[in-house]
Amino acid sequence: TWFPEALWKNFRLGNKKTFDTFFYDGIPEQMWSHFVRGIFDGDGSATSNKKIISFTGTFALLARLAEIFYVDVNVRLMKMNGRNRIMPRIIPTGKGGFPIGVISYSGKNALKILSWMYHDSTSDTRLDRKYNLYQLYKNTKGFHIEAA
Repeated sequence: TWFPEALWKNFRLGNKKTFDTFFYDGIPEQMWSHFVRGIFDGDGSATSNKKIISFTGTFALLARLAEIFYVDVNVRLMKMNGRNRIMPRIIPTGKGGFPIGVISYSGKNALKILSWMYHDSTSDTRLDRKYNLYQLYKNTKGFHIEAA
């Protein structure tokens, strides 16, 4: 039980992470990609055929991720009808529902984000299933990006 208590004490991460995770300001910038990779491993998804990655979480978390991807990875969140495209989603939780959102990136933008997330990762610090999809993206013919 020490681990959940330590996560809450140090990072305010609870047992319902999808519904209450935010980007903790105390994380050093050089560790952001590792933190984001953890979010992706827990509440992200990737498709093998359409080269799309998505993140699910609170609107505050998703807005911060979109900002980081824009500033650090040079990937802009696509807009829909002139507004940032954080798609709302209601997840049933007992009576009523809890509002969360989803952001998605595709093509070379997805690959740029994945490259940023997996840079400096090891087999001990990543989820193999999602890392293997990243490798598939990287090795797809005509789907190459220049190293940053």
